[in-house]
Amino acid sequence: MVDEVDEAIANIACIFHWPPSAYDDMDIIELSKWHHLALKRHQTNV
Repeated sequence: MVDEVDEAIANIACIFHWPPSAYDDMDIIELSKWHHLALKRHQTNV
């Protein structure tokens, strides 16, 4: 699970340019939501 969380954070950071501190208060559901949006935005930009 840690690898998946790290990958989600990396993808979100890459798309939205958020600092590491932005994820400190996120639970797994919120992180998943932002990860989904980041992947969606990346796919529309390719």
